[in-house]
Amino acid sequence: MALTQELLLLLAAVVPEFLKLATFFTGDSEAAFLARQGLEKEAFYAKLHVEFKSLEETLLAWDPDIDIPEPIERTLVHALDVLESRFVKIQYQQHRSQRTKYQRLQDLRRRVEQDGDNVIHVEELRELINLADRRKKHRTHMVNRLTMCSADLGALFRKARIRRPKLPEHAIRAGSVFEPVQGELPTLPSSQIRDHATLLHEILAQNWKCNGHIPHTETKLRLATHRTNTNEARFELAFCCAANASLTWQESEVRLVPKTSHKAVAITSMQARSKEVTFSLPPKGSPRPAVKGEDRWPVEGICKLMTNVSTRTSCRLKLLVEEDELWYLNPASATEDIQRKQPVSLKDFLNLDSPIPFDRAKKRDRFILQVILANAFLHFYNGPWLLRSWNKTDICFYQAKAHGTPDITRPYLSTKCQPLEKLCDGEDRSLQVHPYPGILALGILLLEIELGRPIENERSSDNPNNADVFHIDADRPVAMEMLEECTDDSSIDFVNAVKACLDDQTFTDEFGRNASFDDLNFRQRIFELIVKPLEESLQKVFGQLVEKLDVLTPAASRLPEATISRERRIFQSHTKITPRAQSLLPMKKHFVKPAELTDPSIGMEGCLCDDLDRGGVIGDHWHVTTSNPVELLANIMCSSSRAEQWLMQLHERVHPLIEKTCDESHSSIHQIFPRPGRVRIAILDTGIDLPDHASWIHEDQIRDQKSWLSHGDEFDQNLARGDQDLDGHGTHGAALLAKVAPDAEIYVARVFKDRNESKVSIMAEVIHQRIADVNIPVLECWRASLNTLQAIKYAVEEWGVDIISMSFGFERSVDIIDKAIRFADDRKVIMLAAASNQGGNSTIAWPARLPQVICIHATDSFGNRCDFTPTESPGGDNFATLGQAVKSCWPPHLGQGDETRKSGTSTATPIAAGIAALVLQYVKIALPSLGHEHVNREVGTFSKLRSSAGMSTVFRRMANRKRGGYDYLVPWDFLNPKYQESTVCDIILDDLRDI
Repeated sequence: MALTQELLLLLAAVVPEFLKLATFFTGDSEAAFLARQGLEKEAFYAKLHVEFKSLEETLLAWDPDIDIPEPIERTLVHALDVLESRFVKIQYQQHRSQRTKYQRLQDLRRRVEQDGDNVIHVEELRELINLADRRKKHRTHMVNRLTMCSADLGALFRKARIRRPKLPEHAIRAGSVFEPVQGELPTLPSSQIRDHATLLHEILAQNWKCNGHIPHTETKLRLATHRTNTNEARFELAFCCAANASLTWQESEVRLVPKTSHKAVAITSMQARSKEVTFSLPPKGSPRPAVKGEDRWPVEGICKLMTNVSTRTSCRLKLLVEEDELWYLNPASATEDIQRKQPVSLKDFLNLDSPIPFDRAKKRDRFILQVILANAFLHFYNGPWLLRSWNKTDICFYQAKAHGTPDITRPYLSTKCQPLEKLCDGEDRSLQVHPYPGILALGILLLEIELGRPIENERSSDNPNNADVFHIDADRPVAMEMLEECTDDSSIDFVNAVKACLDDQTFTDEFGRNASFDDLNFRQRIFELIVKPLEESLQKVFGQLVEKLDVLTPAASRLPEATISRERRIFQSHTKITPRAQSLLPMKKHFVKPAELTDPSIGMEGCLCDDLDRGGVIGDHWHVTTSNPVELLANIMCSSSRAEQWLMQLHERVHPLIEKTCDESHSSIHQIFPRPGRVRIAILDTGIDLPDHASWIHEDQIRDQKSWLSHGDEFDQNLARGDQDLDGHGTHGAALLAKVAPDAEIYVARVFKDRNESKVSIMAEVIHQRIADVNIPVLECWRASLNTLQAIKYAVEEWGVDIISMSFGFERSVDIIDKAIRFADDRKVIMLAAASNQGGNSTIAWPARLPQVICIHATDSFGNRCDFTPTESPGGDNFATLGQAVKSCWPPHLGQGDETRKSGTSTATPIAAGIAALVLQYVKIALPSLGHEHVNREVGTFSKLRSSAGMSTVFRRMANRKRGGYDYLVPWDFLNPKYQESTVCDIILDDLRDI
């Protein structure tokens, strides 16, 4: 046994170093990129990263009292053997007979222990360890041994935890193979939030004091995860201000400082990252947090305080609980402005007859709501805030997003602040199937949010819950059917969490049927089986850390900063990391030219403004001027990284401005923007065929798709649907548009089969007629008639779009498309088109040179013109934006992975269209800041913004840095938080008057 424990300690000491190395090789550095050449199909480094991470988490939580059987001991030895074999062969001074087993691993362990805080750098580890064997079977063998070791140790640990007796609260998590480390506290649910919440309810109920009228103790408690590293707790509430029919609500914040520090065992930061998690407890001897010196006044009665505050300007009331006394502090500015708003319940939002359908809620926001509700259940269930029954009627929302959808990332619990009778110890469970109805109710709530419909719609006509008497057990079979519906489309973590809620045996083996929710061990098990999987699913799919959920501002629950570069690397850790690098490294000095330049028969009858050569996967136009492969790769990666930085700037500096609340109740806004809701953009291209995960993420943005291709040729099955893309050009542009304008609705019009269509001269007329709105005669070469509903007119009349993006161009003007564009311009639709990729060898393509269309050129991330963009037009606008080495989604069936980088004016065009959408949304949000009378006087002028000419005036403001004759669009220079919204609108208004 001692030998086995020694092996475990050895493995625990070296695995973090191997994990560090695997993490490096899954990164974006040049060395990592080169190391992965030829290994992408097996995702070797990604798999190693997963297994090392899993091993580290299991070992961090390991209990040394667990007996390890002989089969698992052999698995452990095999894992150490394979790690020992990966060291670079060096000559040891000791004789072979004098060397101990695992000599190199032991040396590494000693080095780690001796260095202490001086970590071993990755560069040194790379010199010591060679992770990838040249032979694939050896690489597979290595991964399999690590997988088996991790699985066996994890299974053994989980079984041991179930069998061992429950620990008292003061001893929980004692006895790891690691010594406790003081320092950073874990960001896990605090075990004290439940106690804080009970104390807060008691103090508020005692201090309400309604005199002379019916008590109005209705309260909305904002639900949150409460991940805090301090002893004090903060709660956000909305208090009812009056007992009459016209309810008003007061936004409030309560800070609770406990009287004394609580005794608890410190938990190491390493343990906090383990899979077997525990509640966060404050360390021993934690000092009581000091309350800053500020004005405070004793609360003589909450009812009286609400009456006084409600007559003043909307503000956030700040309360303090200290030494069991209630104080009020100086108020702060209102965060949610809920004083005159009535909340919307989750039940009403899920109702199919709701004026705002629940499917408007973003997938990411649904994930966040599920995580918050699960955490709230842990903190409040069976306490004074949330007694024993709860459902979607008890959950409500105040804040509305720009398109009228309630902000479901900030849920409130409807409750009351009134004295409670002593809670009975338990319910009559003699007739209950599920021993914990609250957990079952949580599972049903999660399912209703996932599927977007209430369980009442799924009940059979003879379900007993359709009557006046309600028994939640009768809904359990219905919920099981709903869960079955989720198995194909929902994440495995979500499915497992809901299964744990619905299964009546989940907790009975360990805790019986009468466990108390005050039992820390019981709540910890709920966290491990239900809450934690939901949090992991949120992080895997959207990269959202649960620790940051509580600090999200109203209507601003957006992707975290880190996800802009990894946002599509989701669901599975072994997702393909990068395209093959071999195709990027030409061996001779040459220029890569698009096919249009090499085939004189093509001209520009109809071409996508993109590279026709499918050889490279990094971009469409890479003008290679070096024969050094390493130098070339470095240049490519540098441009790629800068493109990500440009998009990051947009995400951090502009996107928060358009996630604010939009008040669409004013008549002037309806006159300027006649159609309520989000900005709509149509993209005319080769269609769309997103990878599964991206399709899931963007499902709330991609509102419709339609094809205008022939239905009678040999590709009939592929071309009849609008959601196909045989080329990739359209998918790349549409996904990029969704990234630049995350709050816009996107409509996909498929007018090209692929870029090869432009090589057939007779296809030019066919493509022209697809784009416009005329009947098409039968063409013998295709033996079918084309659809008579064409893209531009359909986008304007049926989809009601505000913007049309066209990443294509023709050499000559086309009458039928010209008429369609004029039709769209008359109806105030903004149109943007690619300038072409012919460089100085040709003029700007048509329709980009039309006055009704905004022509878009391409630059790198610094605003320098790309070589392929046409010569600027003297005396006119030459708008240009990022169009080089931009990463976006790619159809999986085309064999280049789920993402690729493209360059071209066709890449710049959807980015510019997205910027135009951001401008429209910004102005829509900002107009009320000018005052209603002022806006009413300028309705006609502001309406000009919804035209290509009007948007061009804003683009000129953004392009205040002319570079090489081009007007480089820098959206964050004009749409900048340092400028007041009214100032920006006034500038736009002055420019629009000149049109």
